[in-house]
Amino acid sequence: MSETQNLSIGAKLREAGSHTIIYGLGSIAQSSSGLILLPILTSSLSGDDFGAYSLILMASSIANAIFYFGMSSALPRSYFDFESNEDRKSVTTTAFGILLLGALVQTTIGYIYRTEISMYLLGHEIYGEAVFYGLLSGAAVFVNTFLFGYLRLVKKSMASVLFSLMSLIGTVSLTIFFQNIKSEHAVAPFMALLYANVIVTFAFMIMYGRSAFNFTIIKPEVPVLLNLGAASIIASFGGLMIDSLDRIMIQKYFGLVEAGQFSAAIRVGMLVNVIFVVPFNQIWTPMVLEYRHKKNINQLFSRVFTAYMVLGGLLSAVASIFSWQILSFLIKSEVSADMVYVFIGCLIGVLVMSATNFFSAGLFYERKVSLLSIAYYATAFVKFLVNLLLIPIAGLIGAVISCLISSALVPMMVRGISKKYFQFTVDWCRLIKFYTLISPSVLYGIYSANNKPEDFSLNFLILFFQIVIILKFGFSKNEKTLLFEFIKKQK
Repeated sequence: MSETQNLSIGAKLREAGSHTIIYGLGSIAQSSSGLILLPILTSSLSGDDFGAYSLILMASSIANAIFYFGMSSALPRSYFDFESNEDRKSVTTTAFGILLLGALVQTTIGYIYRTEISMYLLGHEIYGEAVFYGLLSGAAVFVNTFLFGYLRLVKKSMASVLFSLMSLIGTVSLTIFFQNIKSEHAVAPFMALLYANVIVTFAFMIMYGRSAFNFTIIKPEVPVLLNLGAASIIASFGGLMIDSLDRIMIQKYFGLVEAGQFSAAIRVGMLVNVIFVVPFNQIWTPMVLEYRHKKNINQLFSRVFTAYMVLGGLLSAVASIFSWQILSFLIKSEVSADMVYVFIGCLIGVLVMSATNFFSAGLFYERKVSLLSIAYYATAFVKFLVNLLLIPIAGLIGAVISCLISSALVPMMVRGISKKYFQFTVDWCRLIKFYTLISPSVLYGIYSANNKPEDFSLNFLILFFQIVIILKFGFSKNEKTLLFEFIKKQK
């Protein structure tokens, strides 16, 4: 029996790994538009307009988290409750109908209250049009997020990658086009995002509309979807409060330019999220729901969590070594030492926070997602107090400290809440040892913030030093053998 279970876990690990690589390409294509656009926007927008763009984008994300009605989160849980293909099409149609209603509500609010939102958020009426396009394009984005989620459920990973590439090419090219004809008040990037996503939606409907949807609404499933969706909304809104509090307070204390600098560094710091966290979760979430009744699911969680945190730590370490060079390449304005600190803090914070996706499994299994709100809102309150104390006296550094505190608090609290329903063993000693080994990379990144090395030779020397230490002390003999065999197979 144990042998069969080990084989099963190995197969599932390979499944997660192979799909994560494919979804990684899609995630990079889908999310890297923000990174690719960063040098374009920081060079073509004024400091105030870029700060306004960043805050409108944040406001759009908050609105998206409310008006998608939690359907992207609720569908995977209900989808696998149905056996027949026709029933699964019906529940997808039901969830999509609810989602479209939310998109309509968000767009209507953006049109009617665009001036008021602009005044409240930015202190100017001139950004009203950008606010409207920001909320409208946000609705288009969460519609496509739902459609991409469907592709992940049916494991059409290559199709997801192709649509993501379409979105990337469309967003970047249209941004350049609109920036040349409508460059004032941060409207152009939101118009580009809207049109690019609408094109992708039409392409999806032509290729997969018939296989994804029918004309049947499962009425008894509506309250089930809405209940889980509402819980997801409440929890994710708390998460967005955690993400947005620092930007709002920096803007209030220091102005749009500083808020734009912080947002730019955060966006680049989300590199580990784009390359690793998002693509992994895109396959991991449906996997844990599909396999939740397997006897050895706890073993799978333990092994995947360790591998996940090790790989994520490696990526963050490499990015930290080249932190100043990465920021200088992507941000076409002056890069300060504080921005490097924000970048490194974001790398660490995103990875630590993403552990929540493992620890919260029991809450999704038992449909107790609403309990996530306890962790998110409590952490948001703590972060607000820390920001209130530190940002006025330490500026961006104070925001980094509060980010790190909140990133650690959320998974700790979620683990404490969720373990009643599901828990797995974590090899803390292994992880502490590994993160101690890669700490020189982070320390060098902090050092480079003030010294700004133009020569890459020291960076590569530090990288070589880290690789030697990790291979020598970070992996067992068996793990090294498996690693080298995997590398050989890729040639």
